[in-house]
Amino acid sequence: MARSKPLPRAGDGPLFFVALVLIPAFSATIAASQADWNHVLWCEAYLVTVFSLAAVQGVAPRAYLRLVEGDLGHPLWVHRGAGLVEVCVVALRLRGATAPAGVLTVGLMGGAAWTWLAHHQRPSRFVPAALVLLATLGAASVPAYAGLAAYASGAASATLILRPRTAPRRRQGRGRAATPAAARRLVAAATLVGASALAPGTTKRPTRRGAIRPAAAVATPRRDALDDADFWRGLCEAVYDGQQAALPRFDEFCANCRDQGPALRRLSSGQVVARDGHYPGLAAHPVWDAPPKWLFGLRLQAPQIADEMSEVLFERARLRAEGGAWRDGFLYGGAAGYRNFELFEVRTAASARRAASFPATTALLDSLEVPDGPRIVGFGRQRPDSALPVHSDKATYVLTAHVPLDLLHEDDAAPAPDAEELAFRLDFKLDLPSDGAGLAFADLDDALAEPVGGLRAVAQWHDATGRPLPPTLVDTSFPHTAYNRRANRHAYVLLVDVWHPDLSEEERRALALFQARKLGWSALYPAPGL
Repeated sequence: MARSKPLPRAGDGPLFFVALVLIPAFSATIAASQADWNHVLWCEAYLVTVFSLAAVQGVAPRAYLRLVEGDLGHPLWVHRGAGLVEVCVVALRLRGATAPAGVLTVGLMGGAAWTWLAHHQRPSRFVPAALVLLATLGAASVPAYAGLAAYASGAASATLILRPRTAPRRRQGRGRAATPAAARRLVAAATLVGASALAPGTTKRPTRRGAIRPAAAVATPRRDALDDADFWRGLCEAVYDGQQAALPRFDEFCANCRDQGPALRRLSSGQVVARDGHYPGLAAHPVWDAPPKWLFGLRLQAPQIADEMSEVLFERARLRAEGGAWRDGFLYGGAAGYRNFELFEVRTAASARRAASFPATTALLDSLEVPDGPRIVGFGRQRPDSALPVHSDKATYVLTAHVPLDLLHEDDAAPAPDAEELAFRLDFKLDLPSDGAGLAFADLDDALAEPVGGLRAVAQWHDATGRPLPPTLVDTSFPHTAYNRRANRHAYVLLVDVWHPDLSEEERRALALFQARKLGWSALYPAPGL
């Protein structure tokens, strides 16, 4: 009978770095590029890809070893067990159960550390394992004690499997007799733990009072994260990582998100919010009368900010290469009226792609310790003689600083209004200020569609002559419109979305995790037709 072809030396498989580094990195980069370069999604996609490829050793260990890892000195049953654990990791991550997936991952990497660094003494071959560890920590925090225990268990398992044997055995080879019984039992136990973690309902939940207690898991993730128990389970594990104290207001916010009521709700304060926009216990004012200190710093530096924006607008060729300077419709698409406001994003909660074009502005925000992050930082402009439909930005935990600017350079003229836009202006029912530009707040009718009554508050950007007025801090979860009464010039403003000042640092961290995971979930499970 012909002998099987000998395996290459440990780490010398021809596809070692291709399968364990290059393909996962390429896949993760493609996935993150579809979600505005969300780093959490990059880490999740990297981990799912690398473990999907490595799981091949569970069904075809010799082919995998010949092409990828080479002869590590493990018996084949170890590779089959590792493949099963890797299938568990992929399944748990696809379900959003990042904590048990992270613990299993750390355990596998503990074994990899001993194998490559101690036994084979090839540190360069530990690079894929190190990248997996970094991606695991980047996707979500791993419970400290469980992570350390898993890492130590993985290293101990590899030590027992690979320990030198002083007494010759009657049967040599790569089967059960080539490995001590204690090592077999240890690795088998780890495999059973991973398999049991995959079963619905076995994920450990926080027992603290006020912790999130999501509904029972479903077999297949739904497309809407807010209706999916696995999404909430994964968020709970990421927020309450074994050390975080209970956050009662965040738990109530999550309960509001899971409430399958109307898409928009009016609060007693007059704010109009989405399902995931009502954070309880926060002060509510359309215009804040006592702006924070950092807003005064932005006011002093407004001329320098305007100069930097003017310089960027001159570089039309580069801006066209980046997709154009201005994006009309803001966050509401190209419907009539919304095209009157245009946005140039500098950085968002998920991306800082254009921040390098504005070094002075971004450095100023950092030096003043502006608490930006929940949505966007960008430049906006309202077209001449126009207004937006009255609308809400639907989230109470975000406030927006408006810093009016005086841009001497108009990079292009506003397009003439089309028939749809003219019809919108004729039907506009709100009595706006007669001059200047700014933000005007009004109430909506019971259908949350049309403004009723007079103006509730006004936050002006420019006076009748176009002179910039002091910056304002506003709550855009109150229904509002932006307007510009000047007939021949845009109204320019710097927009900085910031966390509500009543939020604690722990609550901001929890909300940031919610936003990042919701964005990553939407990219992994897009709505039908997207």
